[in-house]
Amino acid sequence: MASSFPPLDIVAVILMAAIAVILPIFVVFSRYVVSKDGITRYIGFFKESIKYEDIYLMRVNSKKTILLLYVKAQDEEKAQVRDEQTGLNANLVQIYIAQESMDEFISAVKNNAKDLAFEILPDSEA
Repeated sequence: MASSFPPLDIVAVILMAAIAVILPIFVVFSRYVVSKDGITRYIGFFKESIKYEDIYLMRVNSKKTILLLYVKAQDEEKAQVRDEQTGLNANLVQIYIAQESMDEFISAVKNNAKDLAFEILPDSEA
């Protein structure tokens, strides 16, 4: 089925082909790299680095399905977490890795970040 305006059809086909190529690139080339300087997150073409000294706290639930990092906020006004008593301003970063790799990732981060606070959250009873 085609529209009455063929240039629009051509643009739509080109856009859908570009999306079909770019989406798998983002999935295949996404990964986390733990180094001695920090954690680097690659999402497709984009790269984000988190230094260990910027991480306040790492939390994982007891089932090891959710891993959260509390990272120093660059802009205090836009911080996701604010603690009035300590003046802590942080943003949450959720780490998406397979449950089987969670222990390996946590131990690699803990070995490199000696002063990192770490918490295991209990299961919530619903």
